[in-house]
Amino acid sequence: IRSLSGHMKRVGCLAWNGSVLTSGSGDSTIINRD
Repeated sequence: IRSLSGHMKRVGCLAWNGSVLTSGSGDSTIINRD
């Protein structure tokens, strides 16, 4: 398990495709990580 910083509010959704993890938050941001 790993903590990733970046969102200011609660993460409401997660999706992944291959090596890319995408998260969407209540602060209206979407972050892609690989």
